[in-house]
Amino acid sequence: MDMQKIHTKNIPNKEENADEVNGENNPCLLTEGPYEEAAGPSYYSGLAKPPEDIYASISETEKKAQCKMSLRILCIILSVSCLAMLVAIVVVATREYDRYQQITSPSQDKNQCTCCPLCPDGWVRLYLSCYYLSTFTLNSFQSTEHCERKGSSLVSIHTDDVQNFLTENGKGWTYWLRLRTRGDERPPGYWSPKQSNGYCVFLNSSEPADSNWFMAECLNNQYFICEK
Repeated sequence: MDMQKIHTKNIPNKEENADEVNGENNPCLLTEGPYEEAAGPSYYSGLAKPPEDIYASISETEKKAQCKMSLRILCIILSVSCLAMLVAIVVVATREYDRYQQITSPSQDKNQCTCCPLCPDGWVRLYLSCYYLSTFTLNSFQSTEHCERKGSSLVSIHTDDVQNFLTENGKGWTYWLRLRTRGDERPPGYWSPKQSNGYCVFLNSSEPADSNWFMAECLNNQYFICEK
């Protein structure tokens, strides 16, 4: 009888064992309620709550930084562009000045002016001007009209270069100039000491270049020189 009681006492109750497995009497399993209440305040209560607009502030700062960087890049590009334009202007201006010097320099070879305008057939060029030395004669008034029909004018000489050039190319003939005088009132020029009566002026290419201007009657026929 006693042995039966002892054996019965050592057999665990199935219902109690099930309760322990399910956690009701199992001390190794954590329950939600008490631990959440105890752990919550002790571990997280000291942390500061982040401001609601923290991400908005960061985004705005990034935008400002990007804007400043874009402005700096734009300023650098504009500065480089302006510098390049300035260098190009200086180079072009220098080339144009050198070309102008080559054209207008008295020492420039008359036949080596590569950048001068082309002259029509039958015309000769000196620097930037073209000259037509006629092969037929007209009076002074007719000569003026003929040159105008060619889109030019009767020649007017103001420099030694032009005077020497036309004298050299004149073949010893006489040519009307665009110059008229009143009696003894003669402007500065390349006058010959041997003068005749008249009001119109012609160039005698058979005479020295420094003194080959003569006066004559305007209705006389002479060769003529057009200029453009």
